[in-house]
Amino acid sequence: MKKIAREHVNVCAKCGGECAPGSRKTVYGKEFDNVCGALLAFTDPSTEMLECVKKLFELIKYDISAGEK
Repeated sequence: MKKIAREHVNVCAKCGGECAPGSRKTVYGKEFDNVCGALLAFTDPSTEMLECVKKLFELIKYDISAGEK
């Protein structure tokens, strides 16, 4: 899961959005620069990767809800 998440960090593509030029984010302990507001991006994931993506989103959802308390 760590490898898949790190390989799909969404780096700023200068789309003109408010998050440009991106920010510094940590994904599983590794720092990334110029990361888009949409942290991860997956295009046409395989069935196996889709299962991993579901788990990642559950973790992200948990992290967000824990931060709201």
